[in-house]
Amino acid sequence: MTINDDLYIAGGNVTEAGTVIGDVIAAGGSVLISGTTEGDVQVAGGNITILGAVSDDVRAAGGNITINSAVASDIAVLGCQVNIAGSGIGGDIIGAGGTIRIDAPVAGNVRLAGGDVFINAPIKGAVEIQADTVTLGSAAVISGDLTYTAGKEAKIENGGKVNGKTTYTPREGRGERGDA
Repeated sequence: MTINDDLYIAGGNVTEAGTVIGDVIAAGGSVLISGTTEGDVQVAGGNITILGAVSDDVRAAGGNITINSAVASDIAVLGCQVNIAGSGIGGDIIGAGGTIRIDAPVAGNVRLAGGDVFINAPIKGAVEIQADTVTLGSAAVISGDLTYTAGKEAKIENGGKVNGKTTYTPREGRGERGDA
């Protein structure tokens, strides 16, 4: 089925499997978007899965977020567990979460804040991270600069590399209860 306009959908379990010529705005306990979206995808929910191609931006907030598709422009995410995979991201990624994993090539810049950040894909732009731990996997190739603040220096697996300048700032202690 094709919808030649924007689609607004909400419920306990939400599934969009057709083609939407406009934007998709969805909310629910569990949201699955497997159809093609010609505009933006804006979604909030407990569990969010985006499997269909998106021709513009993705904005998602939820508990567990999985994006496993092509996204032509930017991604903005906020979640507990965030996984971004698929054939590629055409723009920038900005995100925050407990655990963030990027396994899709990114054409733009990446800015992340999280507990554990794992990047295992080529990033054409600069990468800025604030996290407890940072890991660059064997497929990570950062063409721009890597600037990060973390509890310890990044782990870089064999094959992972940064072509630009790397700047590491140790994360300061957060203080203990009762500190004035």
